[in-house]
Parts: sequence; structure tokens; C-alpha cells
Amino acid sequence: MVPYGYHLDAAMLARFLKRKATEAGVEHIEDTVTDVTVSDGNITAVTGVKASYSADVFIDSTGFRSLLISKLKADNWQSFSDALPCNKAVAIQRALPQGHSPNPYTVATALSNGWVWQIDLTSRQGTGYVYDGNRLSKEQAEQELRDYLGWHSDVIKCIHLDMNVGCRKEFWVGNCIAVGLAGGFIEPLESTGLHLINLGARLLGTHLMQPHPTQAVKDAYNKAMNGFYQDLKQFIVLHYCLSNRTDTEFWREAPAKAQLCEGLPEKLELWKHKICEYHDLAGGYATTFVDENYRYILYGMQHYPALQYHSAETDKEVFARLQQLSDKAVEMTLPHVEFLQKIAAVR
Repeated sequence: MVPYGYHLDAAMLARFLKRKATEAGVEHIEDTVTDVTVSDGNITAVTGVKASYSADVFIDSTGFRSLLISKLKADNWQSFSDALPCNKAVAIQRALPQGHSPNPYTVATALSNGWVWQIDLTSRQGTGYVYDGNRLSKEQAEQELRDYLGWHSDVIKCIHLDMNVGCRKEFWVGNCIAVGLAGGFIEPLESTGLHLINLGARLLGTHLMQPHPTQAVKDAYNKAMNGFYQDLKQFIVLHYCLSNRTDTEFWREAPAKAQLCEGLPEKLELWKHKICEYHDLAGGYATTFVDENYRYILYGMQHYPALQYHSAETDKEVFARLQQLSDKAVEMTLPHVEFLQKIAAVR
């Protein structure tokens, strides 16, 4: 696969992964957790409606409810709500608007107290308003989203979501590891949820190599996961704190959020006078969003460094060559709609 973002139907992807897992020998059991038995700081059994399940290691993937990890340690959550106040969302699925071809990108648009996503599939469009629930009621947010989408929308369904923005202080406690929403959540401005699940699973592949891992191994896992979340928190805050909107209190307060990310104010001051480069972020926990991504946000928001630089003739030649390569790539590439149609035909 080409290494860029894909728009996937989440329900279809889940079914695909389930099929692949069961084909590889994983036993898939659907049950509802009713009780968790703990002894000496470890989970000994998880009881469901159908049966009781014992294991050496438990992975908590029960979402925001965190039914397993919450039984092992109290006061094990650090909230990011001060820096990222958007804690609710209203999502609307609608048919693709008439005459609209699926976009090969996500559209994110700022509204009064948050932002709206629009993600196109071949069959429908997913939209949602991520907003500050301390400033808007659910009814107000839904109305603002519907007004934005327009009266002509063919709505398939509408749901409201509560979001707990932050992460565990310890993701691995005893014999339980929290992955996904049970471990933490960064609001979906950069769609980091699946990325964080992938990071957690890959780290388990290198840390869970013994029947009884030492505390040092657990501490290393917890340190890395906390670093990943703090890094992503900073990158998302960057989107807000560079805004020059002043039409609502939400946006007027946004620039001050940089102060809630250690080191970010210093970086922003530095990047007023020099180009944002790899070494400015090296040594941290950046796993996806590096200097290139930071430049997209900085320069897209018109935050350019004040440089004394005079363009030479060779620069013009380089840019002209890049434009030629870009034009050639467009000539050789299928339009997005045709590409999707060919994929569907192969299936």
C-alpha cells in the first residue's frame, strides 16, 4: 500500500480483520463483561454472560468504559481537556450529495466552537462536529452541523458521542494492558486513533516476550505510550493555537492553549526566525507527525519565518522542474472516481 491516508468503511474493515484473525487461528467469542476478578494486583478472571475467562495477560479494548484496567488502579488518568477542550461530537452519515464525486482527502472546517469533518466513501459521506460541550448543548451542536450541511442532505443516521480526551498514566498495570480508547483518546483532527492502537500493539510485540514481564519492561512500555500521546497532543494543539479567529470565545482562547504543551511556546518563538526542521523535534516521541507535517500546519496558517533570503535563478529552475514532474504525474494518474470504480470491479 502507498503510505498515505485511506478512507475506509470502519464496519467493513472490522469484519475483514475478524475474518483474517479467525483464519489465522484466533478464537473469536462475543460476550458481555459482567465482572472482573482481581487478586494481588492482577486480573485472574473476566466473567461474561456466557462464561468466565482466565488468562495470563488481559488486553483491555473495552473502549472508554475501560472495564478491565479500571479495576487495577485508581487515579490512573490524565486529562488533556485544558489544552483540547472539544469533548463531544455529533456525527451524521448522509448519502453523497447529488453531483458530488468522492474526494480523495478529508475536509476539516472550523465552526463556532470546534470543527467539522467530511469523509467521503463511494456509498456515503461521514460528517461530524467535534465541539466543546461546555459551550454548546447537544441540540445546538446538531443544529449547527445540519445548518452547515444544508437542508438538502439525505441523512442516514445521526448519533451523539462523548469523548474522554487524555490518556492513562499507566497503560500496563499488573497483567492488563489498555489499548485503544481504554488507553486514551486524542480528538480526531488528525485521525490518530488507529495509529495509537497500532503503536500499542507493535510495542507489545517487543515488550511482551516473557511469561512474566518485569516491572522495568512495563515501565518502559508506559513511558513510550505516554510520550506518544504527549507528542500527538502537541501537534493537535498546534492547529488551534495558530488560529487568528476572534468571532467566538472558543477561538479567542485558542492561542493560549500553546502554553499548556511543554516546549511548544519556545518552538513557536523559534520558528518565527528559522525554518522548522527535523532537529527541532528530534529526540522526542514523534512517530507520524514530524517536521514536514509541522511545516504544513505552520505555513498553511501563514506562520512563515522571517528570513533574509533572495531567490536565485537556480531556485526558479528547481520549482519549474517540480511543476513539470507534478503535471506529468497528473497526466499519468487515473482520476479518483475512475480509480475507485476499478477497485470495485476487481472485488
